[in-house]
Formats: sequence, structure tokens, C-alpha cells
Amino acid sequence: INACIIFSLGLAETAISYLQDISFDYGDKIEEVTLSHKRFYEFNSYELLNPFNLIVDSPMRDIADLYSLDLVNESNLEQTLNMYNLTSKDASILLSRAIYPSYLFDLLEEHFEVKKDIKKELIQYYSSLEKKKGKIRYIHNYLVNRYSIRPINWLLLK
Repeated sequence: INACIIFSLGLAETAISYLQDISFDYGDKIEEVTLSHKRFYEFNSYELLNPFNLIVDSPMRDIADLYSLDLVNESNLEQTLNMYNLTSKDASILLSRAIYPSYLFDLLEEHFEVKKDIKKELIQYYSSLEKKKGKIRYIHNYLVNRYSIRPINWLLLK
């Protein structure tokens, strides 16, 4: 539990700091907004069409969630991003969203609000930490190289 929380707090701090850097670099206005999803847990019609799960936000939010669910992965990331005319700011927002560990924070929120037993999910999360780090490094390197966005130093290290 401690390893998961410490890892996730570090990711959250990185994501929030990166968002702050985006506002310094590009301004704090998001030019393009769309209907987006609060959370994607699965890719099914209920999650996709549930009106209580829709918000107005950057389209990068959904792409980041789909990437974290492996529905957009290394093999189809470029094809997916080509459907959007991404600016450097969009790519930076995508990176920040991809880094933020919303899944773990949602689990912890459920645990504290409704006393849900999350041991099984925490064990699965812990066993996937290395994979998560690899995915974050991949999207970081891809976006930095393709869109010349600000790199995150610790992600450059192996």
C-alpha cells in the first residue's frame, strides 16, 4: 500500500507541476474543449454513453484514459493522435493527464467513502507498477520527440 501511494503521489505531483508549467509556457486557457468522460474504467456502451459521466474538457482527457486502459497503446498511439491536429500545448496536456494516477486515487476514495475492500485492486496495481512506468516513459518520449514539448527529467533516466 505504501509503495503504491508513494509512487502515485509522486506521479500526481509531477502531473500537477507539469500542468503549472503548461500555463506558464502557453497560458491557462484551453482553446478546444469537447464532451469528455470523467473516467473510463472500461470501454463499453454504458461508460461511453452515460450522461452522468460526461463533462466539458480537453479531448486529451479521453485519450489519456484510453491509453491508461491500453485501448490506445504503443502500436496505435500515432494513428490515434493523427486524428487530432495536436499543438505542443495539447501534447503537453495529454502527457500531464497520462501521468496523473486517477485510478489509484479513485480506489482510495471508494475505500474511505464507502469502506470498500480494495486489497485485491491494490495488489493488482502494485504488480503493474513497472508496466505503468514503461507506458509513461513511452508516451513521454513519443510526445517530447514528436511535438518538442518540455521533457520531464526523471523520465529521461532509466
